[in-house]
Amino acid sequence: MKQSIRVIIPAYNEEKIIGKTIEEIKRAMDTERFQYKIDVLEDGSDDRNLEIEQEKDVIVNKNNRNWGLAETFKNEMTEMYTSNPNISVDTDAV
Repeated sequence: MKQSIRVIIPAYNEEKIIGKTIEEIKRAMDTERFQYKIDVLEDGSDDRNLEIEQEKDVIVNKNNRNWGLAETFKNEMTEMYTSNPNISVDTDAV
């Protein structure tokens, strides 16, 4: 049985790197044929961050405004517990 993995990325104004980060994660996970989901926690960015995330076919949870890393991390933990993956990985967008 394959392990379910949840990769969680908090992101704020990361339009220059978020697309590449998501693609690199997908490439690494697909190489090993893991069962995974990528969840981006969009922290109220005012650049093209959200648009790029949506183009990459990932789960996007959006704050209506910038809450900061600590509050976004708390929301991330709540999301992780409700999705109940076997493994949860937190990474930065850069």
